[in-house]
Amino acid sequence: MADLELEREDQVTTNEELNRYQPEAAAPQPEDDEPVTNLFGEIEEPETSKPQKRSSKNTTVKKTVTKTPEKVGTDYMVYYAGYQIPVPRDEMTVEEVRQMLEADYPELSKERTEMLVDAEKKQIVPVVKGAKKG
Repeated sequence: MADLELEREDQVTTNEELNRYQPEAAAPQPEDDEPVTNLFGEIEEPETSKPQKRSSKNTTVKKTVTKTPEKVGTDYMVYYAGYQIPVPRDEMTVEEVRQMLEADYPELSKERTEMLVDAEKKQIVPVVKGAKKG
């Protein structure tokens, strides 16, 4: 019986210790005449609750579409699978470059490959698309 009372006292002590670490149920609200402070103790101006109007203007971003060059030269580089592959001839079309790459990389078939061309940086990046289901 004495052992049970000791265990209960231990539980009470343990529960009191646990409650000490529990957060307060509700943070105290400042009085109307007290200034509101932030986490760093700086005084904040009270926010006035004004309904915000949404602008009716449509603010869509216009995409700039650049036309890919029909022919690429030896100054272009193909970046694929961690390799930098130079274009072997001048005046090659992007389709010819893709066919050249398909010999080494069979996943670059015509149906599943999109060729991204950056004319400013002289880069060609083949992107393999997934097959459509159904």
